[in-house]
Amino acid sequence: MRLVFGIIVAIFFIPFDISTAERREGDLAVLNIQKETGVPEAINLSLLRRIVMEEAAKLTDYRVMTEENVFAILRDKGVDPNKCGEFECAVEYGRLLQADKIVVGSLSFIEDVYYLTLTIYDASSAAIDKTVSRKCPKCRFDDLVEVVRSAADELFGAGRKTRVEEEIGVKPERWELKEAEEEVVKFESEPEGAMVEIDGKPLCNTPCSKLLREGAYKVAFKLPKHLTEEREIIVKKGMVPFKVKLTPDVGYLTVQSEPDGIDVFVNKEKAGKTPLNRYEVEPGRYEVLLKDPRFYETGKVVDVGRGEEKVLSFKLVPREGGIKVRAFDEKENALEADVYLDGKKIGRAPGSFKVIIGEHEIEVKGADGSLWKGKVSVQEKQVTTLDVILKKPVEREDMVFIPAGEFMMGCTPKDSKCDSDEKPYHKVYLDAYYIDRHEVTVAEYRKCVEAGKCTPPAIGDYCNWGKTGRENHPVNCVDWYQADAYCRWAGKRLPTEAEWEKAARGTDGRIYPWGNEFDCKKSCNSVSPCKNESTCAVGSHPDDKSPYGVMDMAGNVWEWVSDWYDENSYSSSPSGNPTGPSSGELRVLRGGAWWFKFQGHLRVSSRFKLGPQSWYVDGGFRCVRRVSK
Repeated sequence: MRLVFGIIVAIFFIPFDISTAERREGDLAVLNIQKETGVPEAINLSLLRRIVMEEAAKLTDYRVMTEENVFAILRDKGVDPNKCGEFECAVEYGRLLQADKIVVGSLSFIEDVYYLTLTIYDASSAAIDKTVSRKCPKCRFDDLVEVVRSAADELFGAGRKTRVEEEIGVKPERWELKEAEEEVVKFESEPEGAMVEIDGKPLCNTPCSKLLREGAYKVAFKLPKHLTEEREIIVKKGMVPFKVKLTPDVGYLTVQSEPDGIDVFVNKEKAGKTPLNRYEVEPGRYEVLLKDPRFYETGKVVDVGRGEEKVLSFKLVPREGGIKVRAFDEKENALEADVYLDGKKIGRAPGSFKVIIGEHEIEVKGADGSLWKGKVSVQEKQVTTLDVILKKPVEREDMVFIPAGEFMMGCTPKDSKCDSDEKPYHKVYLDAYYIDRHEVTVAEYRKCVEAGKCTPPAIGDYCNWGKTGRENHPVNCVDWYQADAYCRWAGKRLPTEAEWEKAARGTDGRIYPWGNEFDCKKSCNSVSPCKNESTCAVGSHPDDKSPYGVMDMAGNVWEWVSDWYDENSYSSSPSGNPTGPSSGELRVLRGGAWWFKFQGHLRVSSRFKLGPQSWYVDGGFRCVRRVSK
């Protein structure tokens, strides 16, 4: 029989029971317990062996030999105590030690269960006095200690055969978390949107954050038209965001021309129109060409470096032809007249003019307001002759013709009652148009309501709608949208501020429609000593007439115009046919009203504003129509 001797960490001890072995004085030696299958290295067998020795000392009359004595005696005899695993060898060791009793044991660990065997021998007879076996499923070391102590008690016959309490159920297995810690890593780049690659694999686009295990990584930031940025990073606790600034791998072409709006081709591909600002290209050599059928082609070949902006300026040479213009009245009398090409004055007829090739709009305007409009196609190096008949616009009974031309708009320097929003005094050119001679009346507005195209005005004490005897009064209590709807239904539109003011003051910069001196009796208003309890019939004040014959431009009702209100709009207003700001919250009204007692509101440059959805008892309107060509 082969016995295993291991450290006394064995789970099962063979107790020496007094009932089976006679107690008497003598020597007892405890040999090493043999470690067998699967026993972890961490099991302290020496400690368990000492427990067996302690129990032998307490429970028997034998003198228990110390571990040092056992090893010293065996070594003196030339024997290695750690090399004996046979039964005969153990008995022989007992005789060499001159011990009366020898205790040996073995410990194994199979499928989470410890198996322990302890045996006590009589050294002189080589007989087994007693063997004790134990098993301990899923034991911890503390459990093994108690099992050893219990087994030793039984082996040495203390009379208490204490059973080891066995735990039932599933004991948690020992487990160590060996996974590497993960950290949140933030990636940022300037500019944003770069692809982040980790060890060659795409991860995310900046700005972004990802979980990465602690350790070293190769990171690449990639963004079109930028150099790839590669770095090595160490991911660890508390690291700050990882940020890079990418270097553009582009250059820039800025192309300017006189005139603007010319097609730009870069290496034969269209890149846009001039002015072309900071057009991105890869570093290299480029052919930049400007093309327009009206001009001779021009361009340059340039080299563009990384990060460089190449600015190219060109003055194009036009392809030209000519026009010869002669003007006549309807009786074929020759006239002098202003000639306009695409809205810009180029000279006077009769005359010849060199112009760029292509289609153009021509206007020839006489001093008396007579007009000719048409189109002309100009061929390169050819002269086209235009003999035109100027005709006066047909005067409409309900509308007044306002000829094309310039006038001064805003607060005239001779006017001391101006508000800041009337400044600066500035020159404005307007195309010709018609404007209603009078404000739109209740009777005229009723036709639109009956046609189902307009909504009825509000009603109230001072509103004219529904009042007997007010059919020829201006319609009031209407908002901007109602005024706009009426003009559209009538085939017209609301006037711009500039159109309203020119029709009211003419071209001499006057303060009031009739001149520069105020007289409250000339219009429908409530400036002291005048007082009106309501609107007046349109045209009932013949002196309230502009130089063009437009009536009621100072008083009666404020008149909606098409412009959005902006206090500073005159500072940036175009000089030709201005239409006001593109958006806003308030709309403009012009002309003063019967209700107001302040003289300054009756001036032709005075501006009032109101929300377009609002109406007032002194708010009305009139319309304009463009001149047919």
